[in-house]
Amino acid sequence: MEARKKIKVECLKSEEAWKLFQDKVGDETLNSHPDIRELAKQVAKRCGGLPLALITMGRAMALKLKCKVTALSALFLVPVYWKEMEKIL
Repeated sequence: MEARKKIKVECLKSEEAWKLFQDKVGDETLNSHPDIRELAKQVAKRCGGLPLALITMGRAMALKLKCKVTALSALFLVPVYWKEMEKIL
């Protein structure tokens, strides 16, 4: 797919990058474990202020928690699959 119009995207400053990343990760994920916020800051920093990277990684981090919570809920609902789910987690 070719772009017809090029748009220059500037890297965000560290404060702006962290704000965008937090918005995409969400408070639920950031507060889910004492170490998560510090890890999230490290991930955001490694994105180098690139908006697309911040959005993609932030959403992935948020989704990871939601998938884990769903999987953990399944562990309690379906005891037959406990061992298989433990392998996934």
